[in-house]
Amino acid sequence: MHYDSKKVARERAIRDKVSLVLIVLVGIGLVIYAIVLQKQEIAADMQEYEQLNQEVQPTESSLNVLPEQTVQLLQPVETNIPDQQATDDAGQSTTEPVTESNPMPAIVLPDIPAATIAHTNETATVAQPTTKSADSNVAPALKPGITETQPDPAKQSIVGKTGADLAACKAANDDFIAWLKIPDTKINYPVVRTDNVDYYLTHTFTGKQSKIGTLFSLGRTDYETPGQNIAVYGHHITTGGGNMFQPLLSYKKQSFWEKHQTVYFDTLYDLGEYTVFAAFNMTLGEWDVAAAGFADELAFQAFLTRAQAASLYDTGIAVDTQDHILTLITCDRSYHGKDGRFIVMAVKQ
Repeated sequence: MHYDSKKVARERAIRDKVSLVLIVLVGIGLVIYAIVLQKQEIAADMQEYEQLNQEVQPTESSLNVLPEQTVQLLQPVETNIPDQQATDDAGQSTTEPVTESNPMPAIVLPDIPAATIAHTNETATVAQPTTKSADSNVAPALKPGITETQPDPAKQSIVGKTGADLAACKAANDDFIAWLKIPDTKINYPVVRTDNVDYYLTHTFTGKQSKIGTLFSLGRTDYETPGQNIAVYGHHITTGGGNMFQPLLSYKKQSFWEKHQTVYFDTLYDLGEYTVFAAFNMTLGEWDVAAAGFADELAFQAFLTRAQAASLYDTGIAVDTQDHILTLITCDRSYHGKDGRFIVMAVKQ
């Protein structure tokens, strides 16, 4: 039998091409499957944040709370109430000054049992000491003209422009420090303050392992004072459309900034409204945009000047060394690959 080497070579080439096509098709199928699976996982994880939003933002009415009314809840308040004559069980007459203390746990905020968190914005009335006798119990009496101007934080939700109940968030996660919201975007999330960055890069606010992670500030960040610059980090999640800090990249266009200048940022210590004044790219390690403090006003001014000079467009928003800055940081692989970063800076109003 005559051996046709050319025919064999052709058949082998055809088999190799078919095998290659099959391998490519299988590879494409696996990639598509992985993408679909990732989308499903991210969608499921994002539902957790959506559910959290519903739990801590139960009603639209909470958005109507005036910041100046609510911020008073974060400050220790002591009100002296006129002396009231009381009679004890033994019939002894005593006169003691009654002091009402209403300290909001701003520096050390203890865990608040869920049962004590009530969602109401009504002004409470102070009850005065009552006269008791051995054979009767008198209900607490209200002294005319005396009302409590500072509601009991254990009985009132602490909300600002974001509408989030900060006390409920703190009860859910002790690392909670703030809530961030940019209207008309998906950015509406809790923020934690932590030194355990690796954990929150791979876990959600409630502790579920996930690629979407949690928005976080470094442990050094000064929320109490507050510091001159508060920085918040978040993942740029392209899958699913607009999740976590992905919407920040829209600030590359001035037209987007014009419609989304306002950022709401409520912390355990302050309820704030900010205006975006700069948006720019940088590389990892280029400069410390998360700096929490500065040596002096000159150093802070240099920081602000550099941010404004780096901005992709001139916002016309004035900032100076007396201002407080909010810095939002996310990855941007379209700019220098894995080392690319995109920064949005806003000034407190």
